[in-house]
Amino acid sequence: MQEHYYTRDPSSARDEVRYVQDIRGTAVRLTAVGGVFANKGRMDRASLLLVRRFSPSLPAAEGSLVLDVGCGYGAIGVCVAAIHKGLRVHMTDVNRRALEYASMNARENGADAEAFESDLYGDARIAEGAYSDILSNPPMAAGRAVCRELVTGSVRYLRVGGSLWLTAYHNKGGRYLRDLMGDVYGDVAEVAKEGGVRVYRSVRGGIASSQGSSQ
Repeated sequence: MQEHYYTRDPSSARDEVRYVQDIRGTAVRLTAVGGVFANKGRMDRASLLLVRRFSPSLPAAEGSLVLDVGCGYGAIGVCVAAIHKGLRVHMTDVNRRALEYASMNARENGADAEAFESDLYGDARIAEGAYSDILSNPPMAAGRAVCRELVTGSVRYLRVGGSLWLTAYHNKGGRYLRDLMGDVYGDVAEVAKEGGVRVYRSVRGGIASSQGSSQ
């Protein structure tokens, strides 16, 4: 049976690739691995653009907690925690190898990021109204039903004023995500655009700013 990066227990070879991602003035040490999304020795373009443009919706002093859904080996969640000191990050995935490496990468960088298994919002540790931001490079290969639940389910878990941030290639499912976010939240902004990749943001109970951080 063919395996995917959302396979729970991949049996493919553990081909590791170690690299340093210099981003927003921070050098983040990451190890990617076979059987997990984007094992190419560099952060994929969509995740990279999201990390570059992400700006916390609420101050860290307010106890901000960020959720990285479908975290893979932790590229987004670990980078966000390393760059934005004081933020706590939950990283979730269904791929147990991904979670192993996400945890390892968090430890390697001293990042306040915890990885645990969850199918979208299914784990009991994901509490309603707990998150200041939810981030994801959605698993488009898993199908639209999964991506739809990612968007529609997110509202319950965001604090008022918190944001859903998604990144995708606009012509490879991104347009669908953007339109769905607009339907669910009543507003959506494209906060970044680069080489076919977009970053989309919707705010719970507010208007999504079209101004993002750029570094």
